[in-house]
Amino acid sequence: MMSALEHLDDPVLDPDTLKVPENPRHRSLAELIALVGGHLLGAGWVVYRDMNWYPPDDLPAVAPDVMVLPAGTLGPDDRSYRQPENGPTPPVVVEIPSRSDDYLAMIDKVDRYRALGTTVYIVGVSPKATTITRQSPNDPSPTDWTGQPIPELGDLRLTGEGRRITAHTPSGDTTTSPEDWIAHLHHRADTANQRAEALEAQLRSLGIDPTA
Repeated sequence: MMSALEHLDDPVLDPDTLKVPENPRHRSLAELIALVGGHLLGAGWVVYRDMNWYPPDDLPAVAPDVMVLPAGTLGPDDRSYRQPENGPTPPVVVEIPSRSDDYLAMIDKVDRYRALGTTVYIVGVSPKATTITRQSPNDPSPTDWTGQPIPELGDLRLTGEGRRITAHTPSGDTTTSPEDWIAHLHHRADTANQRAEALEAQLRSLGIDPTA
């Protein structure tokens, strides 16, 4: 993954506008995790994609695929998180290594996340298997987290068969793509509206004004 500060010597390029090249499968998976995780966490948290994070450790920025921050930490126009000394540390980040990522560089990145107090989940996707590995600041070694609830993302679970990833919610919903998840939410909203309209009609038939 490209360092967020790799091109700072070029005055034309703003590091907060640089995007890491992603293949469509990589992008879709990161968006799926961010969308479902954000929905499960609710209004108290915000899940970011491709957000540069500048920790207060005087080292270059990191750009996790998915990062969670408390709501209100950033404004709507902020394009990066420049963490002050007393600013909140993201409780969780998700990294989805691609074939071009350097293994040793990824190890160094994970060690840095842990030193900063962040739990990191590594989602490894290959034609044969999908694995999810958890490394928290207090874990002496990586832990296989495939199929287990991710508490920092609202107990989202991820399972995989080859390159096909399925996201599971605690209520039993499953989805395999951002488009599928958005369609599911729209359908659920439409169903709720239909039930509300039916209830309102029933109340009116009984002579009860539901707006009173």
